[in-house]
Amino acid sequence: MCKELCPAGRFTGGRSQVTIGLHHRRTGADPGAVLATPRCPMPYLTVRDYRMYYEDHGTGDPLVLLHSGLATSAQWVPFIPVYARRYRVLATDRRAYGRSDPRPGFAAGYLQEDASDLATFLDLLGITGARVLGHSDGGTVALLLAAARPDLVRSMVLVAAHTHAE
Repeated sequence: MCKELCPAGRFTGGRSQVTIGLHHRRTGADPGAVLATPRCPMPYLTVRDYRMYYEDHGTGDPLVLLHSGLATSAQWVPFIPVYARRYRVLATDRRAYGRSDPRPGFAAGYLQEDASDLATFLDLLGITGARVLGHSDGGTVALLLAAARPDLVRSMVLVAAHTHAE
């Protein structure tokens, strides 16, 4: 997980410290930033019937980052160093995206399925009251999660979310 995010990552004493690499400098992130990742190097969690890829950085209150329908957790790479200074940042690849396992197809209700997957993911990690930042489909997943499981969501920031699941 850490070495894929930043090639300069190293594992020491049960905690991974990831030094921001060149790709972060191109995006304007602080090149001297260091992320602490307590669960590195195990980036997968079995959620219901598939393996979900996730990044876990920093400490503090949980902040969950949900990518758009045309992206992966990598869309958050420039932001993770900033957010990880204050929060425990969890960035997931939803089912069939990025490094998570595929799904047979995108049938009606796939965003509700993603919200259910996210609820299970948070339950498995023992997280309640998370801050959730979702972009596009990720914002819709956040809305569906908050409606179904308000105990899991403390607050939300939604960017270009839609209110009608496709």
